[in-house]
This record gives sequence, C-alpha cells and structure tokens, in this order.
Amino acid sequence: MSKRTRSRARPVALVALGVALSMAMLQGIGYAAVGPKPSGQVSGTLSGATSQLPSDQTSPAPSGTTTTQTQTDQAATTGDVTGTTATAPPGGDSPGHTTPSPGPPDHASGSVAEVSLAGNDLVDVGETNSQVNDDGSSNGDVTVLAIGGQEIIGAHSDSTGPQSASSNPFGPLCSGSGGAVCLQLLFADTNSSSSATAAHSDATSQVAGVCLGGSGTTPQEACSGAPVTVGVATTSSSIDRDKTTGAESATQTSDLANACVGGANADGVCSGVGADAVHSESSSSVNGNQQAQTTHSSYLANVELGGQSIVVISDPTAITIPPGCPPGTSLLCLFLNQSTENVSTGVAGSRQEAIHISVLAGAVGGQDLVLSHLGVAESFVRFSPPTCCVVHHHPRAHGPRTPPQLAFTGFGMGLPLAVLVFLVGAAMTLLGLERRRLAVA
Repeated sequence: MSKRTRSRARPVALVALGVALSMAMLQGIGYAAVGPKPSGQVSGTLSGATSQLPSDQTSPAPSGTTTTQTQTDQAATTGDVTGTTATAPPGGDSPGHTTPSPGPPDHASGSVAEVSLAGNDLVDVGETNSQVNDDGSSNGDVTVLAIGGQEIIGAHSDSTGPQSASSNPFGPLCSGSGGAVCLQLLFADTNSSSSATAAHSDATSQVAGVCLGGSGTTPQEACSGAPVTVGVATTSSSIDRDKTTGAESATQTSDLANACVGGANADGVCSGVGADAVHSESSSSVNGNQQAQTTHSSYLANVELGGQSIVVISDPTAITIPPGCPPGTSLLCLFLNQSTENVSTGVAGSRQEAIHISVLAGAVGGQDLVLSHLGVAESFVRFSPPTCCVVHHHPRAHGPRTPPQLAFTGFGMGLPLAVLVFLVGAAMTLLGLERRRLAVA
C-alpha cells in the first residue's frame, strides 16, 4: 500500500472507530434498559389490607432486665415472624405468685391502685391505656377514679373521633400564670391519631399535683421544667406505630407519689432533693427488622439527692403466711416487685407489679377476700407488615419534569450522545487537516 493510501485510510479508520464505540455504548445501555428491575426498587402502592400479625410466644426473664430477639434475614425479607422464642432465665416471680402475661392488642397500660373484694371491683385509681389496633386505628382511655367498676372521672380518645379529651378543673390557673403556678386535681388527658404513615396514642392521669416556677400554657409544658413538683397517683402511657416500617414502641410508668425540689436533670433525676414511692415502669419496642426487646422495673422507694438515686427494695420479695401462699389456706400474701415478660421474633411484652397484696387467698369461691395491686405497668408490641410505601409520580402528573432516562437504569441520554458528537467531530477535524496537508503537498 502506498503512503498516500495509508494517509487517507487513517481518518476513515478514526471515524469508523468513533462510530463503533458510540454504538457499542448505546447498545450496552440499551440491554440494561430492557433487563429486570434492580432489587429494592419500589413501584406503585402496597395493598392496604393488614396482614395477620404474629402471635406472641412466652419466655420469662428476670425483673428489670432487657431481653432482645432478632430474626433471620430471610424472615425480615418475607415477613415470616414464626422464629424461635428467645430463652431467658426465670426469676421475675417469687414462689406462689404468677404475674399475668400481657397480650394483644398492642398497648401500654397501668394503674396506681386496684382493689377488689371477693372478685368484684371495689376501687380503681389512676388507670391509663394507650392502644393501637390491628387495623391501624388507635384509642386512649383514662380512669382517674372508678368505684364498684363504674367510672366516676375519666377521659377517652379515638383516632376516628373524638381524637382528644381532657379533664382539668384548674387548667385556667396554669395558663393564666404562664406556668408559674399549676394545680392539677383529678386530672385526665388523652390523645389518639392515625394516618397513612403512623398511629399514636397517649394517656395521662393524676389524682393531685402541683408545680411551681415553670413556664408554659399547659401542665405538661410547665411541670416538665418546674423547680418544684409534687404528684400523687400519677400514671402515663404512650404507644407509637410506624406504618412505613412496621416498627412500634410502647411505654408505661406509674407512681403512687413523687416530689422534687430543685428541678430534674436530663436523666429525669431530681437535681436537688426528691423522692418517689411505689414506682413501676415497662417499655417494649420492635423495629422494622423485627428485632424486639422489653425492659421493666419497680421499687418501693427512691430517694434522690443532687442527681443521685438511692433505691429502696427493688428485687422480687415475698412475705406470705404460710410460706408459698397456697390457695384456700393462706392468711396473708405480700409480693413485691413481681414481673413477667415474653419476647420472640417481632413480639415483645412485659408486666411489672410493685405491690401485690391478698388476704385469705382463694377462700371465697376461689377468689381472694381482698386483692390489691399498687404500681402496675405493662406494655405489649408486635411487628406489623408495612401498609404504605412511597408512590412514584406518574409521568403525566403535574410537577417539575425530569430529563428523559433509560428504563430502570437512571442513566441519562446526554452522556453517550456527547461522546458520539465528540468522536465524530474529532474524526472530521482530522480528515480536514489531512486533506489540507495533501493539497499543500
């Protein structure tokens, strides 16, 4: 081949090479366009029907401890929540006592005092319950005082309406003083809500309370940071469900009495001088991966000095006559800090009783002559399959338009077109230079 022929072939080869590379690039991307969708890509909306929630599986554990159970990755992907129940050492109950295990529906609940006579309700003080139902709705209930099973003072809320209810005769005093003086007498408050993405409920009760030196328009705002607070028969519950992940958490606290002078620190402990009497708490949660856990504890008294706590009697304790509290023959059965819990894949619950007192257990038709519970707190949650997801906008929907993209790849057309134009332009430039050189020669 002559030198002149090789010179003319060079730009032609460059042009052919540029076109071939560009077409290969477009063809490769084109194959990606018609391939399967990448895993994890969400398109459209999941069915609004709620799948069957998992049943609870019981596994006792010591009072005051935390139990956690995590499912396998396969269960997290498929929604299968029939994993093996977590095992935990016993120890929450003393011999002769069995704490009832919490179960559905998902809730946080408790009371300050429950007294029954021969199996019939006598007096109930400071009961609260916050609940999320299987269909995603929620409701809250507060009973400040009930006699003979009949509610005297209370408040009730429902996500379908009314969503809020409150009873606070001295509320105007708190709002009028800007939170400087807040007095609560037979106080009840509850709120419940539900949307496509979340459900919530809370309930609070207090027989009597006062806080001084705070700021805010409601007792909750003012008393949270007030330097002086006193409460009698206070109980509070709350529950939240995230419908986009299936996660849920519930918390319950109950106090017979509490006081603090000097304000509380970030951990909720009195920075000056304070004390709590007959306290119990329970908290359970499950996240979007179905990892479940619960914590619970109680004590008879807690003295707080300068941000430090001195707890009095928090371990399970039994004082019974005769020992073991046999039904029908027991004169007195006193159980302190009794508890139970059940944790399995996607399920968590616990119940804590600060004081259990029975007189003549099982002597009246199988019922205790007198049965009383003080400081009760329980919580129960379950993972629920998500009922909503992010919906991609239809191409015809109003809103800002995005540049054209290849199907499922997210790769724009601008880059390969720019490469093609660049290569063709470069080849044409080289071709022009070659022709000019030959003309000059």
